[in-house]
Amino acid sequence: THKLFEFDSWMGGDRDGNPNVLSSTTRDVVVLARLEAVNAYFKAVEQLMFDLSIWRCTPQLKALARSLAARAQNAEPGRIADERKKRNYADFWTPIAANEPFRVVLSHMRDRLWQTREVLHQCLINPQLSVRQALEETDSYLDVNELFEPLHLMYQSLLATGDESTANHKLLDVLRQVQTFGLSLMKLDIRQESTRHAEVIDATTRHLELGSYLSWSEEQKTSWLLAELGGKRPLFPPGIDLSPDEAEVVSTFRSVLRHA
Repeated sequence: THKLFEFDSWMGGDRDGNPNVLSSTTRDVVVLARLEAVNAYFKAVEQLMFDLSIWRCTPQLKALARSLAARAQNAEPGRIADERKKRNYADFWTPIAANEPFRVVLSHMRDRLWQTREVLHQCLINPQLSVRQALEETDSYLDVNELFEPLHLMYQSLLATGDESTANHKLLDVLRQVQTFGLSLMKLDIRQESTRHAEVIDATTRHLELGSYLSWSEEQKTSWLLAELGGKRPLFPPGIDLSPDEAEVVSTFRSVLRHA
């Protein structure tokens, strides 16, 4: 399987001087795009659970399934079943035995996708939450490889046991979707008219009593920016006085750092 292409978008990220596209706009777009991706994968994984009842598998997949099955059995099977019913799962509520390795792995993935979706819903409701931090603090998907690798392991197992037609059907479709869309659905271009950035840097140099960045030569600007990028001091000092437009530029950068 190979990534043939990927999608980029500017919607919710392209400012170019447009005052109506704020850092909060970009944050909401990031969360909504992640939600769309997770919803799609949740439905696909649940469908695979119905399709992959196969018991034959490679030792690698068997080892993973046994580990996940043992973890589920140690966590009160009755409680797990009740919780899954409350989540309105289509089927397969009780912990699955290790002799159905594909369903064991897919069941674990379904639980994590559900958890990821719940966290993203909370992030959409509460703008103060950091998306990245909220995902890191729960059993959620943050790295696309965590989603791709077990799917790929199942794909390789099917090929190794002679089930090529099954491997190259719905499972391959899901693998290609994960490779193409990742966990964020698309790359979001964050664009802004360059003078807005220059004005923020100018406010910074004036606050530091270094003079006006806008009046410097290109050589002076480049030299100072390179020195700042190589240093450890925060670029924006505490208490810096910024105009509303300048503060919005800084807020955008901080939002991307916390939520992307």
